[in-house]
Amino acid sequence: SNDAPIAHVGYARHRKALLAMGVELYELRSEQAGLRSALGSSGGAAGSSRAMLHSKVMVVDGRLLVVGSMNLDLRSQLQNTEIALLIRSRRLAAEAAGQIDAAMRQGAWRLEHQEEDRLVWHPPEGSGLQDAHT
Repeated sequence: SNDAPIAHVGYARHRKALLAMGVELYELRSEQAGLRSALGSSGGAAGSSRAMLHSKVMVVDGRLLVVGSMNLDLRSQLQNTEIALLIRSRRLAAEAAGQIDAAMRQGAWRLEHQEEDRLVWHPPEGSGLQDAHT
């Protein structure tokens, strides 16, 4: 998820289709704004949601680790000065995946598609928050 309303609207309309394809969706919410990023401090103010949401970390096929600020679109590739580092290492990819999984369980709401065509947001583990439907 992100904190840019226009980008969020573009993503939100695809939630149900993504879930139907087996994609796991996690969304950060303001209730958890005090969390650090999955891989430690992101360089901004510690715990700052804006800094945490801007960095990108991706594990591909359990063997590639991508770390950077570049978005996956042509504008970022051709016009922006953002970068990404591609690391071929199963060990580092596995370590990053473990840290990302732990951060998502503890710091993000997990989406699920329920009967009657409804979405439900399950709160982060140990947060004491209730499931949400909006």
